[in-house]
Amino acid sequence: MINNVPEIAPVKGGYLCVALDMYSLSNLQPLVTAFGKKVFVLHSAWNKRTYHARFQLSRCKKNSNADLEIRSFRALVDGLEPAGRALWDCAKIRDFDVGVEAPASGYCFVQTLEPATLRAASEVGARILFTVYSYDVNRFSEMERVERKIAELDAMV
Repeated sequence: MINNVPEIAPVKGGYLCVALDMYSLSNLQPLVTAFGKKVFVLHSAWNKRTYHARFQLSRCKKNSNADLEIRSFRALVDGLEPAGRALWDCAKIRDFDVGVEAPASGYCFVQTLEPATLRAASEVGARILFTVYSYDVNRFSEMERVERKIAELDAMV
């Protein structure tokens, strides 16, 4: 406490990452394989006659942003062989899900996307959506542990 004014914890919140969600009547496993080590597969399974796969980029930078990650996913799609591109094209849903965290305090968080990013998603038939996560004070210690581990792994490469 300084001059009878309570200290306020630093504001956390803001951009987290972009996930790619796909839903298809076709098995997306060949697409999972085609993306290879360039993505983390967060989920991949059949559910009620629909295949669902959820990915994140494996090389997310600490200071990354939604524009960069959506365009990086777009580059992966552009690099697919014809069979992989056909799977992409026949998917029922292709979503770039921009994850943001609500700030613990303060007024708001603003997330913008460049027009080129919107075009990049649109040109491959993908939607862009935003998921706002509530602030969770306990999550930061886990995030910091994961970030340290990623930094250690990057240093080994």
